[in-house]
Amino acid sequence: MGTVCRYSVGGLSAITAATANSPVGALWNPHATKSITVVDATLGKTTGQTAVYAGRITTRGTPGSTITPDIDNDWQRLIAPISGALLDLAAYSVGPTLAGPDMWRFMASQNVAGNVEEVWLGDGVMIPAGTGLGFFITTAVATTVELSVVWDE
Repeated sequence: MGTVCRYSVGGLSAITAATANSPVGALWNPHATKSITVVDATLGKTTGQTAVYAGRITTRGTPGSTITPDIDNDWQRLIAPISGALLDLAAYSVGPTLAGPDMWRFMASQNVAGNVEEVWLGDGVMIPAGTGLGFFITTAVATTVELSVVWDE
């Protein structure tokens, strides 16, 4: 088995639509054959009073902004992500397609803006090529979040 590189990326989403199930962000794996493994996700609400859930997505949608990780996102600063992974952030003009039931929910207090929730995923959640991991608000409340994701490849 080859060397595993660990990456992280974070950003601030633009305010979402005040619509239940609106996306706040996603880690998208655009590679044709390479899978990545998400090992941590951290979310901090800056505005809005709603919980967030995460699930697999099968289409990227049309995000309001995208962060493209580079060699500086490698914890050892050895190589840029081979997968070309992208952090997409709201407000989306077209949302990503959720593949199935929620994988987990961030149990943040609905009364505290600025609350930070972190989920360590043990051995990780594999994100196959051409798919992603999306984050969505649960209720019809316009929300802004700080989203950070850590993955291995």
